Amino acid sequence: MRAIQVSRIGEPPSEVMIDKPNTDEAVQMLAVALSPVDVAVAQGRFAGGHPPLPYLIGHEGVAQRRGGNFYITGGGLGITVDGLAAEWRVVPADRRIPIPAETPPAVVAALGTAGVAGWASVTRRAAVARGESVVIRGASGSAGRVALQAARDAGAARVIAVGRDSSRLQAVAHLCDHIVLDDEDCADGISEAAGGSIDVLVDFLWGPTASRALAAVRPDGRVVVAGGAAGPLGDIAAPVLLAKRLNILGYSNFGLSATLFEGTLRALVDRYVAGLLDYPVVEVPVGQVARAWEGTESSTGKYVIIFEEGRAL
Repeated sequence: MRAIQVSRIGEPPSEVMIDKPNTDEAVQMLAVALSPVDVAVAQGRFAGGHPPLPYLIGHEGVAQRRGGNFYITGGGLGITVDGLAAEWRVVPADRRIPIPAETPPAVVAALGTAGVAGWASVTRRAAVARGESVVIRGASGSAGRVALQAARDAGAARVIAVGRDSSRLQAVAHLCDHIVLDDEDCADGISEAAGGSIDVLVDFLWGPTASRALAAVRPDGRVVVAGGAAGPLGDIAAPVLLAKRLNILGYSNFGLSATLFEGTLRALVDRYVAGLLDYPVVEVPVGQVARAWEGTESSTGKYVIIFEEGRAL
């Protein structure tokens, strides 16, 4: 069967042929989403290491078994053990979240991790309230793009997108009130856009320049750290935290109950299908994995690998 495998750390994955699992418990993969996590693992930059080589990529996807469709993630798939990128995989039942058969598999796969993180970090962890000013740092990424729309849906008075690449920020300008480049003048740019200090910062970048946007948060304001795309360690000085009495909260999808994760995912998919969620999903056949990998590395969209056999089901 066809599969996508990393053979050597630091090199992109490639299509290979491997044996089909010889068990009736195997599920047929329909779609496997790629993310920056997959790239980081393959490049040896992920803090948790990588699965034993060679390994199958893909930590989330959609599969079919006996007429039912399932969203699958967790259990270290594609991170500590073989991932999902093959035509057939054996996945424990407790890793399968049932989804309606008519739901587009690629959309579900694309919205699983990034979509839920973007939405729940804003609406639940930050608990953005109507009238508040909100900054999304890392707004041009998949999770950040959803977070911008979650803040707007929550009734935020001002939604400000912050990112490291001006051209990518332009691509989400229509989803917010202002865009601000994450440079040394970031705090001034945010304050000018907000007309003063901000109430909430949701940060998907973190890293050595985390303090830039923090400087614009009001005293007693809320900061949600929902990712570390720019690095796991931030450069926050104690006087900033002490003087502003900032409430810094961590967010992870693993903190959600299975019921809440499933409900959030289904709601996001419904929004997408109804045309109410702006989220670029790029479907790529398994034979074009290089294209999907390059697009994921450059963050030009949410790429989903489609297994042709599954497309016809």
